[in-house]
This record gives sequence, structure tokens and C-alpha cells, in this order.
Amino acid sequence: MRITLTEAEKRRLIEKEKKERRVARLVQVRSQAREAAQCVLAEVRAQKEVKTAELTARIQCEMRNELMKSTMELKRDGIQRKDEGQKEKENVKKRSHTIDTSKHVERGMEALKKLKEERRMKQIEKMRTVKRMEKAKKEAIKISAPSK
Repeated sequence: MRITLTEAEKRRLIEKEKKERRVARLVQVRSQAREAAQCVLAEVRAQKEVKTAELTARIQCEMRNELMKSTMELKRDGIQRKDEGQKEKENVKKRSHTIDTSKHVERGMEALKKLKEERRMKQIEKMRTVKRMEKAKKEAIKISAPSK
């Protein structure tokens, strides 16, 4: 059995096939566009990561260079300070030969003895005043209290 189609039905089938092809082509184009966009995004991300890595490396390099510079400056300053300290030590040694330290020690000991003596005298004076005050209080109590 053979089915015969009219011209209108043939045209409808052809139009339907065209639409289906067009839709299939659009779907394919969309998926290709999506894939292309994902590739572009991946590439952009990769470029950003590379740039970030480059910047990080550059910053680390600069920090290392600055650290090295400051370390070298500190070493130079340290060497200069050592030289100055050595000169100062030598000057002190020279001066110490000319100064008689025993006199200073004797004077310090005498001053310490005087200070201790003064403190002891003040303490004794305080004790005397306290005793006088207690004695005066007792006498005042005796006077104010009626004798039996």
C-alpha cells in the first residue's frame, strides 16, 4: 500500500523538517557558544592566576631585596658600632690606668657608714619621742582619773 500525500501535506512536512533542523542547529550553536564561553572563562582565570603568581613572585623578590639591603645596612652599622665600641673600651682602659679607684671606694664606704649612722640616729629619736608620748598619755590618764 502506497500512501499518496497532497501538495499541502508535503509542504507541511518539509516546513516541519526545516524547523527541526533549524532548532537542532540553534541547539548546536548554543552548546558550541557555551563551550567557547567556558573556554574563554577558563583562559581568563588562568591568565589571572598567572598574573597573580607573577605579582606574588615580584613582591616576594622585592621583599627579599629590601631585606637583604636592610641586613647589609645593619651589618655595616654593626661593624661601625663595633669599631666605636672598641675605641670606647680602649679609651676606658687608658683612663682606668690614670684613675685611682681605691680612693673612690673609700669615699663610698665612708658615705655609706654616715648614711647608716644617720638612719640609726633618726630611729632612736623616733623611739624616744614615742616613749615620751606614751609617758605623757599615762600621766594625763592618772591626772584625769580620780584617785581613790
